Amino acid sequence: MDKIFEGIGSNILVIVAIVCYTIYEICALKKRPSKSERYEELRTLNELHEKGVITQAEFDEKKTDLLSD
Repeated sequence: MDKIFEGIGSNILVIVAIVCYTIYEICALKKRPSKSERYEELRTLNELHEKGVITQAEFDEKKTDLLSD
């Protein structure tokens, strides 16, 4: 009987690990902005750059970050 519980315990541990990893991946996907959100952020950054609120270097850095996703 103990061997049965030991086998179940190790299987449950694997299942819990898989579930935790899956939840982690789903949360990571939700944090990524969509293409339309990135486009809107890029437009906003461009407006800020045109108004002189941010520098060309800041704009270029953020633009690279947005387009690399």
